[in-house]
Amino acid sequence: MPVFNYEAFDEKGKKTKGYIEADLKEDAAGILKSKGLFPFSVEETGTTGTTGMTKTAGTAQAAVDFETTSGEKEGNISNLPVSKISVQISRLYNALNKKIEAKPSKTEILVFFKQLYSMVKSGSTLYSAVNELKDEVKNDYFKRILSAVSMDIKEGASFSGAISKYDNIFGSLIIYSIKAAEESGNMTSVLSKLIAHLEESISISKKIKNALIYPFIMSGVGLAILFYIIVYVVPIISKVFKSMHHSLPLPTRVVLFTSFLLSHYLIIILILAACGFIYLKRYISTKKGRLKFDGFVLKLPLLGNFMAMGEIYNFSANLSMLLSGGLTLPRALEISSLNFKNTVLKGYIDTAKVSLEEGRGLYEPLKDAKYFPSMLLRLIKTGEKSGNLDEMIKSGADIIKDEMDFFVANFTALLEPAMIIIMGLVVGFIVISIILPIFEMSSMVQR
Repeated sequence: MPVFNYEAFDEKGKKTKGYIEADLKEDAAGILKSKGLFPFSVEETGTTGTTGMTKTAGTAQAAVDFETTSGEKEGNISNLPVSKISVQISRLYNALNKKIEAKPSKTEILVFFKQLYSMVKSGSTLYSAVNELKDEVKNDYFKRILSAVSMDIKEGASFSGAISKYDNIFGSLIIYSIKAAEESGNMTSVLSKLIAHLEESISISKKIKNALIYPFIMSGVGLAILFYIIVYVVPIISKVFKSMHHSLPLPTRVVLFTSFLLSHYLIIILILAACGFIYLKRYISTKKGRLKFDGFVLKLPLLGNFMAMGEIYNFSANLSMLLSGGLTLPRALEISSLNFKNTVLKGYIDTAKVSLEEGRGLYEPLKDAKYFPSMLLRLIKTGEKSGNLDEMIKSGADIIKDEMDFFVANFTALLEPAMIIIMGLVVGFIVISIILPIFEMSSMVQR
């Protein structure tokens, strides 16, 4: 096997030299990156036989590893000075790279699995497919992960085992779906269902984001206009009111007081708001606080029900896919519950897991669960009796998805005019509060 001589920097800026075995120069560079090294020189020097190396293929072990503090290397290797400037530049590069390095988006992961599905279906091995696809990924962070995954597969690891090291990227659902596919030997079928699930999840997220873009822009512009009126326009007009020697109307006093607070104590208000946010965040980080906060969120008009539907849809879709992939109900239920963000809803599933351990079904502990649609519970009951629980849960998830689409369409249709009305009322209140004293002055002059 070819042997490459490399020079690289590690994450601390230390310069490292050594030898590495790989099939290609690009593979050698990928192995180094997967080990946390940043190569700047990789040159082929021969083969394992000619160099006398006995290291295992695919391992990156430096023959020489050194750190310099005086600008020159130490040890028995001579005439290869290491510049302090180079080390500092490398450290700066590493720091900046960590700052700008972004995790792959859901869309990038979806594209990868679509390409992987096509290649596996056409007969490619998982190693060759992942190894080829890694070069087509634009995200450098994702590319390094896929490079490490391909090397793990080459060294004998399973695909699920290789990606399980990066569960923060792939997620438990993908990892266990792939594991179930490996155990059942039906990789293409599971990949197809996984792709469909990811597409639906991304589609729902995009619909929600697109629906909220316009209201957020409207509210931002409206608040900016109100802030300008209250902080800059009202104080100018208030000078006229100060010359009046009689009490002002209540709306005028409210607006003037608000203007005074924002004009003179804005920094203090922002500091208090930041302190309140920090306190709330710390309170929510506790188990008791998170439970109360999640319960409060679910009780919000309209939004609470919608957020509950979103959580239950993800849970149902994940559970259905894992069951269809061959996982047992207790294991699939445990994995699906990991995606719950709301602890109140997750509590119902935790109760169901205990029920399963006692030999009972899924319907019984969930039949009285608040926020879970009765339609979904009836389908679960039917699925347990007929033996096709995964299909029934999938049908329930599809119905919830349709309800969410309907809610988003109606919510956005009502939100736009509602925001215009609210902004009009606020601006109208300010205008009336300014005009009222002027009317009173006019009436006094006429008398």
